[in-house]
Amino acid sequence: MNITVAVGLITSGSTLAGGLIASMTALKVQKRQTARQDAFAVAERTERQIAQRRTVRREAYVQLLNKFDQVNDLVQECWKSTPPTEPDQPMDETLRAADRGMATFDNAMNTVQLEGPSILVEAAAWANRTFQDEIIHIAQLCIDNMGSKTIMHQIENNKYKGYSSTRLRIKSELIDAATVGLRQTDVES
Repeated sequence: MNITVAVGLITSGSTLAGGLIASMTALKVQKRQTARQDAFAVAERTERQIAQRRTVRREAYVQLLNKFDQVNDLVQECWKSTPPTEPDQPMDETLRAADRGMATFDNAMNTVQLEGPSILVEAAAWANRTFQDEIIHIAQLCIDNMGSKTIMHQIENNKYKGYSSTRLRIKSELIDAATVGLRQTDVES
């Protein structure tokens, strides 16, 4: 075999081997880069999902607290009203407004029941029961004290103070439970 042919074969073989090694190295580097990019994309997507879930929960919790405040204010107004003067007089507008407010509170509760956590659902249910009991109690006071010019909270001041105190405890419980729910969202990653 001629030296020129041998040198040509060696040169072409080494060029081919060098190209193969360079291609394999480039492929390996590309795979690592792709794996890093995929991991980064997954982490970024997970962070976005957590942030989105936290936003949804926060909005649901704020809505529940706002509806609680609305119903609380409406119930407070009921205690400041006087009983009807005649039996055929329609139910006081403040009682009807409080009853309508309960429907909006129920809607906010539905969202919280979907979002959780159970501690917040339980606190919201406690608020719902307390509001219902209080509105029914005030309605009964209206019937029992028809024609009186005395405002409701003066008719049964101890009951009024008890309900007011309970509503304050419930509000605190709702806030604490919402805080727990937001923390749970952060940990669920």
